Amino acid sequence: MQWSVTNGLSFENGADFAPLTSAVDISVDLNMQEIRVNAGNLVQPSQVDFSTEFIYWPTFFNCFNAGVGTIFHFVHCNDIFSEFDYLSGAYLSFHTPKKFDCMANFLYHGKAARIFAIKDDVPWLKNNSIAFKTEFNFRPISQLNLNLSVSSYSMYRYMLWFAPDFSFSADYKFFDMFAVGGQIEIQYIDMFTLSSNLNSIDIRIYGRLEF
Repeated sequence: MQWSVTNGLSFENGADFAPLTSAVDISVDLNMQEIRVNAGNLVQPSQVDFSTEFIYWPTFFNCFNAGVGTIFHFVHCNDIFSEFDYLSGAYLSFHTPKKFDCMANFLYHGKAARIFAIKDDVPWLKNNSIAFKTEFNFRPISQLNLNLSVSSYSMYRYMLWFAPDFSFSADYKFFDMFAVGGQIEIQYIDMFTLSSNLNSIDIRIYGRLEF
């Protein structure tokens, strides 16, 4: 059983690299090999996000996990909208003792949004979609972890199919329990269905405690 607590500060930039907003996040992760649970909160001016994920994936051959998982996300933007996202589906992972592991999932994505300006005429806007994620972790040395992911969502962003999200992060353990890292996340809209548009670039720094 391993607990971790992560606290981050992120800066969002638009397609022209002009600063848009900043945010603070905190999350807790519990990893019990075959069960994994995490929950996090993101706060930025006029908006609050909450996201949680539960995965059950039994281990096969000491290196392969396969199972099911569920994500629930809620966001509230003052005086503009509230939104609920529900994702559920299949999860797979492969891991080696020291250097490398990877994860993939394929999920049903249900979305319900309430826009306050039209709530009397249209109480809820609902959509059904799909989502996926692939993630790779590489540890060239024991203290350094490199992470690369390509997905249609991130922990606090759930776009309808298909708005790809590319993320790269690196963190370094200074002590057995403490690591510091940085992350860059690039999000596109309509990359394959219409003309591709760069939506945002997020830069994040974070610290993590592991128990």
